[in-house]
Amino acid sequence: MAEDNSAPNAENDSSGSPPEDIDWKARYEAELERSKSWRGKAEANKSAADELAALKESQLSETQKLEARAARAEKELNDLKTAQQRLTWRDEAAKKTGVPVDLLRGETAEEINAHAQAIKTYMAAQTKPSAAKVADPAGTPDAAANPNVGLLKQLFGGK
Repeated sequence: MAEDNSAPNAENDSSGSPPEDIDWKARYEAELERSKSWRGKAEANKSAADELAALKESQLSETQKLEARAARAEKELNDLKTAQQRLTWRDEAAKKTGVPVDLLRGETAEEINAHAQAIKTYMAAQTKPSAAKVADPAGTPDAAANPNVGLLKQLFGGK
């Protein structure tokens, strides 16, 4: 189908400058109508495509429909089995290395085990934070003598 280019086009002007008296509202209305006509054509094409798909579906024999359904079910079953196997591999790797299952990634047992070992090695290399060490937790800390104690007592009236 050829496009309908009935709207005026400023680039096709031979003088090289755009015309000064373009009726923009009329041009907008023309483009709006053109858009509506193309939308109608697209909707008609979609309905025709839907009818064709329904016709093809109705022409399939019952055996073909069942075969297609069985193929989809087998694919879904294989996907579930694969996911279950990956989960089992992740559980085993987590038990061996002590790494949380949620952190492990990979598609094969080797990839999952390698990832678990890498995380375990990384975690072992990290220094663990520790609390400050206090010699006598029940006592008061020894403070060095403050040379300004006398001055502070004079200013604030301490004894």
